[in-house]
Amino acid sequence: MNPGDAALWRCEPVKRYTTRRAVPCRCYQVESLAYAKSCIELIGRTRVNRPLIITSILLMLICLLWAPMGVTQSKAAIDDNVTAAVAAFDLLDSRHPALLAQAAGVLIFPQVVKGGMALANEFGEGVLQIHGRTVDYYSIASISVGLTAGMESHSTIVLFTTQDALNRFIHSQGWSVGAENSIAILSKGASGDYDSDTLKKPILGFVYAEQGLMADASIEGAKITRLKK
Repeated sequence: MNPGDAALWRCEPVKRYTTRRAVPCRCYQVESLAYAKSCIELIGRTRVNRPLIITSILLMLICLLWAPMGVTQSKAAIDDNVTAAVAAFDLLDSRHPALLAQAAGVLIFPQVVKGGMALANEFGEGVLQIHGRTVDYYSIASISVGLTAGMESHSTIVLFTTQDALNRFIHSQGWSVGAENSIAILSKGASGDYDSDTLKKPILGFVYAEQGLMADASIEGAKITRLKK
């Protein structure tokens, strides 16, 4: 792993530990999870009462769950995965190639990994393509609370159907999916067709895996960030 590429988290004591109380840790981005793990080890070596130790360890586990689960990839690896993801997307529906061609711009995240226990972290890397040409590299990340266990992987494609929507995305300083940047997630209805009104939205989202489109998928709250590749 290239130390300059990863966006992981570091935890360290705010103060020195004593024998009578545990001191909280603060977390921020660094290159390796070893820092967070060393903080947990420091707690383990400290002689404090059991409840405080448990609380501190739980805080450290939360920090670890915030860390992206995948190692950052090279441009070539991302490009290869994007090609495969687009081919799989085209096979899902005969209209998909036309939707990609007509879009002002397309975000393609070929492998978004989600995992954790109760507190789930989601992370993936991809590209922004305009008229089929890659113009930049981006990451997508989010965290959610719910009944989550283990890890799963899927692909995410975001279509900017209007030039205005694409321009607002490109010129934003950190772009999060929310009320101002809502994405209409596409899933086929009982008739096997897309909702025609939804297709007219300025930003469309498709979340899919090997079995097809994920009907209950959501990327609400996800943050999309330009990468320095």
